[in-house]
Amino acid sequence: MRKHQQYMQKISIILFLIFIVSLIFYSWAFMTDYNSMALVINNKEIYTELQNVNNKLFSYGFMMIIIFALTVILGSYYRRKYYISNYISIIVFIVIAIIFISLNYINLTEASKNINQAIENYNDFLSTVPEQMKQIYGRPYTDKIILYGIVINTGLIVSIIGIGINLVWQFKLREVKAYDK
Repeated sequence: MRKHQQYMQKISIILFLIFIVSLIFYSWAFMTDYNSMALVINNKEIYTELQNVNNKLFSYGFMMIIIFALTVILGSYYRRKYYISNYISIIVFIVIAIIFISLNYINLTEASKNINQAIENYNDFLSTVPEQMKQIYGRPYTDKIILYGIVINTGLIVSIIGIGINLVWQFKLREVKAYDK
């Protein structure tokens, strides 16, 4: 039973690391797709809003990495015997991660509404441009980048749930072991 718990713990941690690194890379690439679009349609508000969302995505991702690193430094995931400090640090990490992920969802859904309007304006503009000029302005835009962010955040939620389940499982194993003595 202990081996299964350790296996799930490793899978949850690896999933979290994969998705948090994906979130950092996603935040770096988030504005790249929309910079030229915002400049072409001369919409400074959309550019500013997207830049704010981009900064928040990166900040939340970076803070989750720091908090996760602190729990690892404290030995919260690799000790065979959990102490109360391990439980507290993991619970604090889970709560903070859920708050940050929720804020990411809120920011992405709010940005999605404005991005859809900006994309519509840009694609209308692109339809009026002569064929020879379309190479300069690029391709029509879609809002798939928002969908990628939602998928990454969903993966983070799944990995956080796995870490929470593992914490409860570890606690139950500790109770069983104490009961057997």
